[in-house]
Amino acid sequence: MNMLTKSAEPECRGPRTNSGQRQPPIRAFMDDLTVMTESVPGCRWILKGLEELVEWARMRFKPAKSRSMVLRKGKVVDKFRFNIADTAIPSISEKLVKSLGKVFDCSLRDTASIQSTCTELDGWLKSVDKSGLPGKFKAWVYQHGILPRILWPLLVYAVPISTVETLERRLIREARENKGNLSVLWLDLENAFRPIPHKLVQFTLTKHHVPSRCRDLIADYYSNFRMRVSSGAITSSWHKVEIGIITGCTISVTLFSLAMNMLTKSAEPECRGTRTNSGQRQPPIRAFMDDLTVMTESVPGCQWILKGLQELVEWARMRFKPAKSRSMVLRKGKVVDKFRFNIADTAIPSISEKLVKSLGKVFDCSLRDTASIQSTCTELDGWLKSVDKSGLPGKFKAWVYQHGILPRILWPLLVYAVPISTVETLERR
Repeated sequence: MNMLTKSAEPECRGPRTNSGQRQPPIRAFMDDLTVMTESVPGCRWILKGLEELVEWARMRFKPAKSRSMVLRKGKVVDKFRFNIADTAIPSISEKLVKSLGKVFDCSLRDTASIQSTCTELDGWLKSVDKSGLPGKFKAWVYQHGILPRILWPLLVYAVPISTVETLERRLIREARENKGNLSVLWLDLENAFRPIPHKLVQFTLTKHHVPSRCRDLIADYYSNFRMRVSSGAITSSWHKVEIGIITGCTISVTLFSLAMNMLTKSAEPECRGTRTNSGQRQPPIRAFMDDLTVMTESVPGCQWILKGLQELVEWARMRFKPAKSRSMVLRKGKVVDKFRFNIADTAIPSISEKLVKSLGKVFDCSLRDTASIQSTCTELDGWLKSVDKSGLPGKFKAWVYQHGILPRILWPLLVYAVPISTVETLERR
């Protein structure tokens, strides 16, 4: 398909974005093709070229399943028609189209689709609540049935940030607003990849039922690691390296994630996690690579999990960094500092003493996003001014905007409760 689409692209150029970057006229994902040009004749030329190529490849398009749309001065018009083998392609004014999970209609707005998604979610949640299943089976349906279906619409539609809230922020917000109790630990591992023993990797692969052929292949890969030490004119003999996951290897991240998952799952039985307002019980430990977050409703429960994690991490020949870790205890919705957590007799600082940044989101004792949002806006102003003063040509500036600044500004918009007025201001900039 890539060969066919690339062969048809010379028929006409694609549209140009406001930043001045020229986009390809054809985008394809498996058997779904989208043709976008700035003129109707250009679209006809590409369609004709695609028809010839597809006919040459002994395939054909389905006019009834295809859709067309023509915008003139920002409005959908129906006076232009496209044909496939003398069969007219319906326009989106006649029939809407669903492309990669996103619905397009003549209004070109996401309001109806977002409302439909929310309605479907309510129906799914009510069905699960009335199913009579035990709690752990309901949690499984939530995690593996409903969550994957709801994540994609949140990505493809322009969902207001007020509609989308990350789970961690939601739990903290519910505890603060409902004047509840919550204990949180943000833990950080020291030199995460370096101290993991190769035997732990093999043990993890066995527990995850990885085929023996794959295990033997990985074991053979690690068995060839050797090192020696030189001091002046003296050089030691070669020694076998039995610890450490080599960074940069294709499977390094997967092996590390499997090992960390086994450690965190082994510590979860120490205490149950928090319960949301909807009644769903959450896991007490959430891990992303070497960053762990422990959330329980009581301080003793958090201490039990911390003790279990310390034993498991020590067994795996790793250790936490107390100076990089943080703690927070909410009592009746307010942060209190009378409870302390320790790692190897070293106290963990609370967020009242030092703020913490977890997965790009800053947490402080106020539990509000105002300061972080203001800091993000200030950083964006600095980046834009630096690019404007760089003296680069326009297309290079556009590249920096798209691949340098935009990815750095999108994540804060996801993790913080940014007012829509602020988002519009950033978009205008």
